[in-house]
Amino acid sequence: MNYGHFGKSYLCARKVKNLLVEESKRDMAEETLYWTELPKFLPNPDFDNNGPMPADLSVLTKQVREEMDLSYTYSIRPALDEFKRRRDLAESQEER
Repeated sequence: MNYGHFGKSYLCARKVKNLLVEESKRDMAEETLYWTELPKFLPNPDFDNNGPMPADLSVLTKQVREEMDLSYTYSIRPALDEFKRRRDLAESQEER
């Protein structure tokens, strides 16, 4: 599923298994996502589309990737630090 304009505000989603969000114990602004990618299938190039439909439909596709366990760690710490820097700058300018 895709939403938005590619290269600008864009969101891409896909179906996964075992999605888990884990908060960091050392930094409350950091989290890690864990998930299992589903196997990937593509049309089978060896199947003749002009012939009769096979009784076993599994021959229509070919698995090109197994399930994979993945993770992604992200932090909003840089955004928080920038917010604090701008706030402190604004406060120091107000004091003048």
